[in-house]
Amino acid sequence: MYPVIIYNKLPITLCKPYNQINSIMIAPADIFLSTSIILETFSTVCLKNTLQNKLWYIPSYSGYALSFYIFPKAFSKYSLNKAYTLWCGFGIIFTCIIDKIIYKELLTLRKVIGVLIIISGIAIIK
Repeated sequence: MYPVIIYNKLPITLCKPYNQINSIMIAPADIFLSTSIILETFSTVCLKNTLQNKLWYIPSYSGYALSFYIFPKAFSKYSLNKAYTLWCGFGIIFTCIIDKIIYKELLTLRKVIGVLIIISGIAIIK
């Protein structure tokens, strides 16, 4: 039990000090999953450039290889179901955003609804 002190006629319970550093730490599994998602998105974007220049296969396949190498390391925190859902969902969302920004693709209502459904699915599983 923690001690109680009186301050301005009000009892205040002293407790263990709050450690701010622990609250902002990110688990290595989160870093592995995030890195894997970013690499997969980068590789997918590079695939579109392979139509003009075959050399784009090198960064594309290298990114996929690194992504697939890093992805299983996230299983220390996430189940396969959860990790794969996050990986696929965020990959699709980021690819859609990059497609709109870089390639000026048309963002239709159907695509927006699809992305919102993906986001809601991720929220339900998480």
